[in-house]
Amino acid sequence: MKSAALLTLLLMLAGTALGQPSATLERIKANGRITLGYGVEARPFSFQDSGDKPIGYGVELCSRVAAALKAEPRFVRVTREERLRAVADGKVDLLCDAIVPTPASRKEVSYSIPVFATGIGAVVRKDRFERVSDLLAGRPSRSSQPYTFSMIAGSRGEQAVIERLRERKLDVKAVAVKDFNAGIDAVTVQRADAFFADRAALLDTVKRGPRAGELQVLERYFTHDALAFALARGDEDFRLAVDRALSRVFRADEFRGLYAKWFGEPSDETLSLFRSGALPE
Repeated sequence: MKSAALLTLLLMLAGTALGQPSATLERIKANGRITLGYGVEARPFSFQDSGDKPIGYGVELCSRVAAALKAEPRFVRVTREERLRAVADGKVDLLCDAIVPTPASRKEVSYSIPVFATGIGAVVRKDRFERVSDLLAGRPSRSSQPYTFSMIAGSRGEQAVIERLRERKLDVKAVAVKDFNAGIDAVTVQRADAFFADRAALLDTVKRGPRAGELQVLERYFTHDALAFALARGDEDFRLAVDRALSRVFRADEFRGLYAKWFGEPSDETLSLFRSGALPE
């Protein structure tokens, strides 16, 4: 009898817990406001304009989530070091810096559906686009001149590209540069045929850099990463609300313009990737 009573009590408690509304959604509804975290070093996902206003691709997506929840967006600046802890501690409802979910970080936070597909990409001068594309595709070279590729010293991109070059047995000189800007400069002044780095950052540079008209990002990916927004663990209703809002954005016709604003005109394949990751209605 005692066992039956205990089982009944446990089932009642479980049913109560499962039936509880989302704490985050309830707070957002009560306050009429959602707290969104952003950083200033996550360009083009979140950064500040000349008036210290948060802007970026991630900021715009988060603003659309806020609109879907009928909440006023309240943006809070967080550093790279504190951003996940701010989410885990409830100081931020949703982090607008798109980051790569890792097994380690999933112990602290949960994640939305992917909001961007990135990885290591390459930028070249437009006048060398076909030459480098042919080489990487394994087509006969149109030039007898040697190729020089640059990567940031010690970066994951450096290791990934060097491994690919070895696999393909390509006769290419690899040159390490100290940082992202040095890599862009090497391509611009023709010290390197291509610079390999995070593809999202390269797209942003080609879109808004001072000599953007001379540069082009290759369609090829050399590594693959899916970026997502961080939110608190254990609140699946809030996560579902965020995912539904993002899914509607990705399926909408105006998403093409939003993507183009930050990364350049998307291909049909790119748009298809976003729509395939969206939740069905």
